Amino acid sequence: MPFLKLAVLAMAGVFVLTLPLLAQQTSQPASSTSQAASQPTSAPAEATTQKAEAEEAPHDFWHRSTMTDNWFGVGKTLEQYGVKTQLAFTQLYQQNLQGGRSTQTRIGRYAGRWDWRIDVDLDKLAKIPGGSIFMLTRGGWTNGINNPAVGALFNVDNIATDTPIFIKDLFYQQRLFNDKVAVRIGKIDLTNTFQCRGCPATFDGNTFANDETTQFVNSSLINNPSIPFPEPGLGAVLYTEPIDGWYFSGAVADANAKVTESGFNTAFSGPAEAFNIYETGITPAFKSANGFLQGAYRAGFWLDGRRKPYISGEGYKTNDMGMYLSFDQMLYRVSKKDGDNRGLGVFGRYGFAGELANPTYEFWSAGAQYQGLIPTRDNDVLAFGFAQGSLSEASSLSLPYDNETVFESYYRCQITSWLHISPDYQYIFHPSGELPNASVIGVRVYLNF
Repeated sequence: MPFLKLAVLAMAGVFVLTLPLLAQQTSQPASSTSQAASQPTSAPAEATTQKAEAEEAPHDFWHRSTMTDNWFGVGKTLEQYGVKTQLAFTQLYQQNLQGGRSTQTRIGRYAGRWDWRIDVDLDKLAKIPGGSIFMLTRGGWTNGINNPAVGALFNVDNIATDTPIFIKDLFYQQRLFNDKVAVRIGKIDLTNTFQCRGCPATFDGNTFANDETTQFVNSSLINNPSIPFPEPGLGAVLYTEPIDGWYFSGAVADANAKVTESGFNTAFSGPAEAFNIYETGITPAFKSANGFLQGAYRAGFWLDGRRKPYISGEGYKTNDMGMYLSFDQMLYRVSKKDGDNRGLGVFGRYGFAGELANPTYEFWSAGAQYQGLIPTRDNDVLAFGFAQGSLSEASSLSLPYDNETVFESYYRCQITSWLHISPDYQYIFHPSGELPNASVIGVRVYLNF
């Protein structure tokens, strides 16, 4: 029965896919913000032409930027007062075909979540130059198949959550000195990145592997698991870009935060413990025959003030620390046209932490994506990635394997700017260092209202 559900969902996706193809789209939908960043503008005349084309582009159901056309026009009115809002639904059906914890039966589950973003420009709303407020509210259903079926150290279903509603981010941001400096304070997810030349910057960001709603689903290909990020909670972030294309950032956050709570109970009561992280990076754009090839190269380190038990179970570790690297680079572009992201990009990550107190003490990942591989499907993306985490020797002594390795590939079919359907496949080598190899297939549907 679960396999039948998957087949029906896949066929429904194929059916929906044929609708815009039959209509022979006359304009290219806007690219997702999670895709490779636009390259530097080459000529003002070209930008003027693109603006004119955008104004003349069809505005029917299939060509609008959101399904409700920005809340039936109400969103456009709100934007005049500095308020932007977005509601997105991500649905995921996965089935474990073999291995893991369900070696005898194939377990499948349907899970999903919703994300509601509100961004308030206080310059427009209250005449506070450079000020803004951001809030992300989230909720979901079903925990997914990782724990009951796969048993992997790295989550195969990072979208899944069974908490109906909670506030994930709520912070004030102030930009200063012509946007060269920015400060955030409030309830913060440290992986909620800034942008430097259109590339994700701070902390552990990546252009091609950073968003489970439109890119990879496995947690190891979204963020570096050797970094013990605390759950979103009270904290502060400083970001500065002293030179165009070079940035530095630092943050301090409540190390014991719970995402479903306000954070005041852990940050201001009991032995307050802090998590500190610092990162610097450059975002060069290399010239090529088809325009600029944007890249980003990052390096950072973290300090964890939590009192963490040793993996061996004997004693505790305080003031733990580690380092990490991350890069992404566009290698080939199909067109010189500004904003045309078709082409090949690659990415990689590396991290190292103290072996005695961290289950994953060393980690690496690498992969690639190609946008526009199929003619007439300019916004579709084919991607694959590998990730491997080395298990602490203290925990792996009693295990048959000393690492967990993940392979994942997906094809994101962009039906419209507001609807994506992504078949996904994952193969996990010896989950948690002891279970049989697992094979997981799935289908993800993303809707932007």
